[in-house]
Amino acid sequence: MSVDPMSGSVLSPGSVRLDAYAGSMFQHDRLHPRWIDDCARYLRVVFGDRLEGACVLDYGFGRGNWALAFRKAGARRVVAIDAAEGNVRRFSDFLHRDQLSGIEVIHGDALVEPLAYNVDHVWLYGVLHHVGQPGLLLERLSAAASGPQSHLLVYAYDRGSVRETIVGLVREVVLYEEVAEFTMASGLFCPAARLRARDDLTAPIIRWYSAVELEQQVREHGWRVIARPPDFPVFLGRPGTGEFAPHHLLCAREAGRLEETSSSADISAAAAEDTAADCAALRALWDDLKAGCSAERMAHIGIGLFNAHFAALAYTGRVEEALIQDFLHLAFQCEDSGVSVRSECSRHYRVLAALSAADRPRASLAAALPGHIARHLAGQAIRF
Repeated sequence: MSVDPMSGSVLSPGSVRLDAYAGSMFQHDRLHPRWIDDCARYLRVVFGDRLEGACVLDYGFGRGNWALAFRKAGARRVVAIDAAEGNVRRFSDFLHRDQLSGIEVIHGDALVEPLAYNVDHVWLYGVLHHVGQPGLLLERLSAAASGPQSHLLVYAYDRGSVRETIVGLVREVVLYEEVAEFTMASGLFCPAARLRARDDLTAPIIRWYSAVELEQQVREHGWRVIARPPDFPVFLGRPGTGEFAPHHLLCAREAGRLEETSSSADISAAAAEDTAADCAALRALWDDLKAGCSAERMAHIGIGLFNAHFAALAYTGRVEEALIQDFLHLAFQCEDSGVSVRSECSRHYRVLAALSAADRPRASLAAALPGHIARHLAGQAIRF
């Protein structure tokens, strides 16, 4: 039995699972002035002068960086709520140690009971895609910011991204439910992959939203999209990779002119076709492996895929390079394990890979397949 040390009440299995996720995700992060300054600059761009003297609800505050940044950006008061006891304890201790005021830290879950707060703005950053009842959450957060001048910022994962493919595949075979479980496995991941695994392979739920679906969700609760701010890393000047473009919607109670361009990178139809073909190839080889390999081996293959993908992305900054490394990893596993071909897509790519490894003629087969992977196999003699 697990007990909340802050209230003395018995924690539900869901609360224990959430706290395990939060522990793996946030326990090693350290808040520091440069980070908070960057966050505050971003908030001033997103909200303009709307924050001056305002009360902000930071729901699912996690590390607490955005709550601190709201105060620095001009908010009079921040109500920081999180359902994970560990997050509440860590952030409360931080505020007490540094003698910081103006932030009220609450251990609460809007999905369990309505919020008894009236605020000017709501910040829902990185939370909605981890929630099993997104409609109920939006309903209760919206009730806390019902004024005509209120605003809501929603961040959510984008459906159809390359990251959805990679994370979705690996979560089929690797999902850590306990902090100790992830701690033990963390040494299997390279740094870039571990930073993603601590989130995407420990979260109980991940939902991926299309732009239309997410906008419809907020409209159902009385909000209108007035801006699509840039992603925080893009704001800081880091180039986009095309691998992941999460949604950012700034919403108001009344309709207005759309103030900013989309946060998603513009992708040509040809590039989208290439990426879709590459993701389909990965899925096809993955299905071959799942049908023919043990659960233990698939877990190892999944961790290897995470490493291949996020290391390539971190060191090249190019999604096409990550996709090629993903394919080479899975193609070797198919070759090494001898698993059967289960689809026409798999057959085409596995034959092309075999021809590439032997540097045999393959131009006609490669030309029939779209995507970065096929072009790489056409021009390079790969090694297994």
